[in-house]
Amino acid sequence: MTAKEKLLLWSQRMVENYRDLRCDNFTSSWRDGKIFNAVIHQHRPTLIDMNKVYQQKNQENLEQAFTIAEKELGVTRLLDPEDVDVPHPDEKSIITYVSSLYDALPRVPSVESGVRANEVELRWQEYYELVTLLLQWIRHHISTFEERRFPSSYQEMEVLWRQFLKFKESDLPSKEAEKNRSKIVFRSLEGAVQEGQLKVAPGYHPFDVEKEWGKLHVSILERERVLRTEFERSERFQRIILKIEQESSVCEEQLKRADVLLKADVRLVKGGKPPVSGLVLEQDLDTAESLIRSLFNDVQTLKDGRHPQAEAMYRRVFRLHEFLVATRTDYSLRFRSGVQAATQTAVQTSTLSTTRVRVGSDSAALNYIQDLVQWVEENQRAIDVAEWGEDLPTVQSQLGSHRGLHQAIEDFRPKIERARADEPHLSPGSHGAYCDYLSKLDLQYAKLLNSSKSRLRNLESLNTFVSMATKELMWLNDKEEEEVNYDWSERNTNVAAKKDNYSGLMKELESKEKKVNSIQNTGEKLLRDGHAAKQTVDAFMAALQTQWRWILQLCCCIEAHLKENTAYFQYFADVKDAENFLKKLQESMRKKYTCDRSMTVTRLEDLLQDSIGEKEQLSDYKAHLSGLSKRAATIVQLKPRSPAQHVRGKMPLHAVCDYKQMEITVNKGDEYVLVNNSQPSRWKVVSGSGSEALVPSVCFIIPPTNKEALDAAKRSASRSLAHTRTLSHLHAHICTLLHALCLIHSHTPHALTLAHTRTFSLILTHMHTRAAHSHSHSGSIAPTHTLTRTHRHTLNNPNTQSLICILVRAHTHVTCTSYPGNVAPTHSRYCIHTHTHSHPGHVAPTHLYRHTHSLARSHTLTPGQYCTHTLAQALTRTPGLYCTHTLAHSHTHTPWQYHTHTLEHRHLHS
Repeated sequence: MTAKEKLLLWSQRMVENYRDLRCDNFTSSWRDGKIFNAVIHQHRPTLIDMNKVYQQKNQENLEQAFTIAEKELGVTRLLDPEDVDVPHPDEKSIITYVSSLYDALPRVPSVESGVRANEVELRWQEYYELVTLLLQWIRHHISTFEERRFPSSYQEMEVLWRQFLKFKESDLPSKEAEKNRSKIVFRSLEGAVQEGQLKVAPGYHPFDVEKEWGKLHVSILERERVLRTEFERSERFQRIILKIEQESSVCEEQLKRADVLLKADVRLVKGGKPPVSGLVLEQDLDTAESLIRSLFNDVQTLKDGRHPQAEAMYRRVFRLHEFLVATRTDYSLRFRSGVQAATQTAVQTSTLSTTRVRVGSDSAALNYIQDLVQWVEENQRAIDVAEWGEDLPTVQSQLGSHRGLHQAIEDFRPKIERARADEPHLSPGSHGAYCDYLSKLDLQYAKLLNSSKSRLRNLESLNTFVSMATKELMWLNDKEEEEVNYDWSERNTNVAAKKDNYSGLMKELESKEKKVNSIQNTGEKLLRDGHAAKQTVDAFMAALQTQWRWILQLCCCIEAHLKENTAYFQYFADVKDAENFLKKLQESMRKKYTCDRSMTVTRLEDLLQDSIGEKEQLSDYKAHLSGLSKRAATIVQLKPRSPAQHVRGKMPLHAVCDYKQMEITVNKGDEYVLVNNSQPSRWKVVSGSGSEALVPSVCFIIPPTNKEALDAAKRSASRSLAHTRTLSHLHAHICTLLHALCLIHSHTPHALTLAHTRTFSLILTHMHTRAAHSHSHSGSIAPTHTLTRTHRHTLNNPNTQSLICILVRAHTHVTCTSYPGNVAPTHSRYCIHTHTHSHPGHVAPTHLYRHTHSLARSHTLTPGQYCTHTLAQALTRTPGLYCTHTLAHSHTHTPWQYHTHTLEHRHLHS
């Protein structure tokens, strides 16, 4: 960075917080004296009143600043107000004075100290300068690129295009490198910024720079688009101009050669010899006329594009046209008059020379007026049979051609006046015939002129109508191509973007509808007025109406596809979420409910309670899965819309719009069969009547059922069922483990307290739930649940008795079985014996121990009766010790009688 740039940057920093002050240079920015005062005020606020500065005149501000700087700061008065308050102040003088201010003003001391503080300051200064210059460069080019005025000449346009390409290839990469460098510098200062040592000014953060850089890129893209379009337009006009110049030269050479041949033939005829160049002359004149018609079309293109050289090109082509008309007229007049004059001279050799001259003059005048009448009649016939054009290029071609002809017809009037001037000089014998020809010429010319004007008006109105209709048809065709070729398969998952695009399309259609209606009204008015190009107007009105209806049908297709594709992707997203939920639930269950005997009873109680809650949650989730299963039956198929998925067999289709062509008519709601989907945008389909044709694929959806959707729903349901079973097993395991721990803890004195009521309540709830699913009874006998099989002894703690009763009831429910006939015993896999032992000087413990009953199935029991257990107990206990019971069961079963259990208890005490 040069010293001048650094000084300018310093000046900008001095005035950046002052209203309406901007330092862009060292000339005009300092003229009003406000910046001089602001620089002084920035360092010595008490010396300057800025409110007063904004109200004073230029020279008053300058005088105040120079005086205060000299008296208070010691800056030599190098300038006078009259030197600065001029349209173009001297830059070097202002730089010199500002440098003196810079040297005289105090520096703000740095907060940091040492080498590190100086390095941070230098790096920050470097970053600030980099970003300032970069932002100035960006904003300058954004402003430049917004300019939409372009040079008219091709050469200037080409220079502008090359400058833009150079900017993209060299200037832009270098500035991007500076931007990246500024990011690196800021990254080294980020710690100081976070600590509060440095404060980033608004708009100077790298994020702000990136935002401005993004705006520049948008501006560059738009500039390139507009510039490319303008350059291509200028290039096309340049080619047309070169073509006009080249073909004009060729046409001029042909006309000059025809003129030379014409003069040579006239001389031959006057000499009594036959003409020799008539055929070549006619060919040259016809070729020149064809070229001139083409040139008039090119000139009209330049006029429509408002090219500055269009008028010059028109005058050049028009001169050629005048040359052609004059040559053709002279050819007809002089050639025939020459023949007649020579014949008259050869036959009447004895006639006086004056008589020969008069007769020749009358004959020449008659021939001349006959040629004029013939020219008018030929052009009248040409206008009567002329076509109007079928599309915009042919209509414009007809218009350009007729404009040239109409100009020739208007320029024909002087020739009629010349013929009218020859009337008084005719002999009396020729005067009557000449007057007849002249009268006929006036009538035919008036008719020709009116026909030409009418055709010109009709062509201009037709061109306006066709131009407007073609513009809208092109827009509709573009939208049709975009929508017909849109990918509605499963590969395109961005449905939200398409919804936004469709909203934009609907807004565009709303605005286009007015234009289309206006064009239709214009066409109807042309038909009411009896426009000669009725067929062309009808054709464009029909095409516009058909295309408009088709685009509305495409809107119906888009709405149907948006609805079905949204449901499709939402369904599979919900299925994926369900699978993830079940997967996480499985992992959570495995981790959470894996337990063993090392866990406390309280922890097991909490897990048991949580498992019941999760079972309820899983049960509620089944409703969601059921909803997914129902939705699966409504999901359409998207995979066959991809050409990679070849259709096997006949696949049914459902039409979502109306479509009509020669081979087939598609009606909304009808069913069709897909035969070939090799083209993604057009499918070969067969109607119910057997008609086969290629139809846009957007017209159809592939209806349910979707096998993948059904399979996904089944997988989710199966996984949910598996999780329910797993949770039930874990729940049962917790109950069993909790029961065992309660039994173990019951051997401890006073272990069964009211604190275990919750545990037994939870187990009882679980056992009742399982019993409801495990009971199966034959006949009318229900199992008997009773406590009489529990050997009761008196307990000192009433709460213990209550809890044991609960536990026994729970076990009785669990182990109920069914027997045929009228037998309904109560069986328990675990029989709980409650004993009260008296120990000297100690509290008697409560013993709960289990033994297994094997019951013979030959019991004859009356409902309500019970079997009797005889327990022979010989307990010898040492206080504080526990005993191990070994129970020997000897069952004596008598058919149809009661059985007796004899239990011998042998206690081994340690």
